[in-house]
Amino acid sequence: MDCVSYRVLVIDNGSTDGSEREIRAARPDVELIQTGANLGFAGGNNIGIQRALAAGADYVWVLNPDTTVDPAALSELLACAEKHPGTGALTTRVSNEGSERDSNVVWDASTSGEPIHCAGCMHKGAYHVGMMINGPSIFLRRSAIETIELFDETYFHYYEDVDLIERIRRGGWEVGLACRAAIVHAGGSSLPYASPQSAYYLLRNELLYRKKLFGEHPLRVFARNPIRLRQLVSVRGALRLDFRYTKAYMLAVADGVRGKGGRRDLGGIAYQVAERPRR
Repeated sequence: MDCVSYRVLVIDNGSTDGSEREIRAARPDVELIQTGANLGFAGGNNIGIQRALAAGADYVWVLNPDTTVDPAALSELLACAEKHPGTGALTTRVSNEGSERDSNVVWDASTSGEPIHCAGCMHKGAYHVGMMINGPSIFLRRSAIETIELFDETYFHYYEDVDLIERIRRGGWEVGLACRAAIVHAGGSSLPYASPQSAYYLLRNELLYRKKLFGEHPLRVFARNPIRLRQLVSVRGALRLDFRYTKAYMLAVADGVRGKGGRRDLGGIAYQVAERPRR
């Protein structure tokens, strides 16, 4: 990050595990903003983005807390953004810590619906991403995000980044991948991805997103997804008398049809991942 002027903001989204105290003790030089409550991914990041813009930032790099940044990543992102002034948002190559996935496949960026294969592309420097970028690393241009609203806090968990990038694209900006910028993502999560609570947010927010930006009725979106339908009437779950996922999907569809967003806690057991039956 040589020769790049930057500030680090840490947004504490109402943590209760002592994180705030530990961060302040370890890095008193870093500005930490305590939200006082769990505002969701969008709410917490919006506070940080607003603070950065108020301080005069030309770019804002939104990073998940479980990421490790390559020392050259910020310089590469800035170089790509300056070289391509029509780009409103960039992502980096992301290596998932401990993952068996091909590290040269960028799963958080896609062109024509397929992930991008990139080993650093020293000769190129940047990809234009035809469809979408999301994930733990998003580099935003000030002038792009000033022309649209920030993350939509309706979603609370999942789809906020997808929604934001789609609106940036519709605003006439390109989105891209800075090939030589890289981070490592530990893959931690505040919500187990395979849990019923996660299933609820994923489906509900997909329905809200498709209705908001594409005008598609939630029932139609759900009906054309055979995987979701099979999960709703899961025989395996019924045999185990585990109807948590069925309940999660039913509530997600109901809330999607009603346009009901925000936080919805399905209860402690919904955060647990169901055990797979023994063979």
